Amino acid sequence: MLCEDPWRLVRCDGCDLVFLTPRPSPGDMHGSFEWFEHGSAQMCIRRTRQGPARRLARRCRGLLRRRREDVVLDRIRRFVSSGRFLDIGCGDAAMVRWMAEHGYDAHGIDVSSPAVEAAVRAGIQNIRHGTIHDADFADASFDAVLLMSVLEHEHRPVDALREVARVLRPGGYAFIKVPNYGCWNRRVLGSGWSGYFFPQHLYYFTPHTLERAAHAAGLVTARNRWLDHVPVSDVMWFTARRPLTDANGTK
Repeated sequence: MLCEDPWRLVRCDGCDLVFLTPRPSPGDMHGSFEWFEHGSAQMCIRRTRQGPARRLARRCRGLLRRRREDVVLDRIRRFVSSGRFLDIGCGDAAMVRWMAEHGYDAHGIDVSSPAVEAAVRAGIQNIRHGTIHDADFADASFDAVLLMSVLEHEHRPVDALREVARVLRPGGYAFIKVPNYGCWNRRVLGSGWSGYFFPQHLYYFTPHTLERAAHAAGLVTARNRWLDHVPVSDVMWFTARRPLTDANGTK
């Protein structure tokens, strides 16, 4: 499969999930390849490969696109109209601020110290430094959890989703956005596809493999419509729900 010295993508014969090998250690991901500081270099490489026509098309779409925070808020409101909200991988916490301004008890967590420090300087409250794996959030403490451009960076994506299921209240929703490895653009653009980021993107999901990961973590599909993963789009959304009862019938 695609190679980007020294990185290579391979596909699991058992589940079809595509992943990076060799993978940087978590320490390197939070240090040498820290996204908040290192991502801009990869963005420049990606845009150079896409060519002038592709870059112009992206700029034109950007002018017509609604504000990201509004789009995410509308998506969440369809399922969760109020309550406690957690943004995993919140970056500078713009989404945390936006959700709080619209009546949610909003919280955020991010592995990037610079990102968390920037959020604190901006006066945004309820922000933590760390990962969902080492956070001490109580069981069943959130009504909605957002993972926007996060799961592809996770060394243990299913374990991360298990933690999401744990902190969600029964019937609570997880909103997941990742690059869509199954899209047509990847096949057409090759190495210029916008979803490729080496080595920060460790896993490359399709609608099928993302749904399998969510189910393995104990979540159930709440929404996975064709419009949420249109094959001409570089990204896809998947909405999952914590069941009202666990496998033993316990609420």
